[in-house]
Amino acid sequence: MNLQQIIILLVLCLSTKFCWCFEDDNNDEQLGDFEIGEAFDEDIETFDNLHDVKGEDTLKDDILQDYQNLDVGKRNFNSDVTLGYVTPWNNHGYDVAKWAAQKFTHISPVWFQLKSAGSHIEDAPLFCQITGTHDIDSGWMDDIRKNNSKVKIVPRFLFEAWPVEDLKKFLYSEEVQRRCVKDIIRLLQRNQMDGAVIEIWVQIMSMTRGSAVEYLLEIIESWSKEFHKAGLEFILPMMPALDANYEETGIVNREVMRRLMSSVDYLNVMTYDYNSP
Repeated sequence: MNLQQIIILLVLCLSTKFCWCFEDDNNDEQLGDFEIGEAFDEDIETFDNLHDVKGEDTLKDDILQDYQNLDVGKRNFNSDVTLGYVTPWNNHGYDVAKWAAQKFTHISPVWFQLKSAGSHIEDAPLFCQITGTHDIDSGWMDDIRKNNSKVKIVPRFLFEAWPVEDLKKFLYSEEVQRRCVKDIIRLLQRNQMDGAVIEIWVQIMSMTRGSAVEYLLEIIESWSKEFHKAGLEFILPMMPALDANYEETGIVNREVMRRLMSSVDYLNVMTYDYNSP
């Protein structure tokens, strides 16, 4: 396995703001060892133009003259990994990723969601429904690779819209988890992708009020192994351990971080945003 690293994310095409909102305790639905609340997310587009700043001595006039310029040359960053997210509703982001492909080691199109399915059908097994496949753009991926043959396409999968009972079955059932990761891997291989960003940790931690840590760790460890067997990279987004006031968020601690780093290829620590109160 490659040396584990934490990604310091360079966000060029997407800013995501999370707001985790819970009902009062009296209204919580109990789920065995879990408490399930509600989670909401809001995607906010903030990027319009890239600024090409030429150094410390850059004058105001230089900035005003060059603020719309885009440097499409080779990377100047010394860090090992530069990951850029691209949203399907931002055509300019698609173009920037294509033109400046040499600046990135990884590009993550925000295409897919993991939703529960099958539970409403009598005697049918629960499984993960992958939505968003209509956004797959093979031509765009080809253009990215023409400009940078080493770049890795790692689409994002967002775990969302799971009813309480379905979430319980997912966390308790290794078979459901296995079917889910197999479906993800098949989709990645079929479309010649290099791995995935699996956005699941923060979502389930918020819905279970942090009471499903061990279940989540086992899922991440198992899924990472399946990815690596298939020659794919596994990237896990993670909120910082401290909030803007340096208070612990409860999302992760030292021991959990150690276990995660021994399993996944990269942790995407999202320091550009914080949970709201």
